[in-house]
Amino acid sequence: METTERNEHGLAFWIGLSIGVVVFGFGIRGALRQFDTYSSRFVYTKYVIGFDFLHDLIVAPIAFVVAFVVSRVAPHKLRGPLSFALFATAIAFTVGWYPLHHTAGYKGNATFQPLNYATAVATVVGVIWSIAAVWAAIAYRPKATSIAGGTSGQ
Repeated sequence: METTERNEHGLAFWIGLSIGVVVFGFGIRGALRQFDTYSSRFVYTKYVIGFDFLHDLIVAPIAFVVAFVVSRVAPHKLRGPLSFALFATAIAFTVGWYPLHHTAGYKGNATFQPLNYATAVATVVGVIWSIAAVWAAIAYRPKATSIAGGTSGQ
């Protein structure tokens, strides 16, 4: 008696795979056209592989540990807002890393980085945590009761 496993994928999978392959191919083509010599392509490849290892060996384990701790320590109603705030804060600092260290500008050109990125990133992080606080407050708001003593809206 032969048992065959059948792996069926839906239409959404195949559409997503098709779009992903096209986007991936477009990115590779653009990278190869950007660098005209093999040595520059090799340097670019080293950076891509290096950042991949950085992500896989450092960033992903840290994110896993933080998510694990949040899921074990935080109350159920706070997990969503807290996860959102931590993830969005990490993204804000990742995007603002170079401007915060003034390594993204040209030396001697004060107009290249005209903003105060320290206050800009602090403002973004403040807005993120304010949104999380409102979300948590809504999650913890007491349920309204009707005159009869039961809960309304249920």
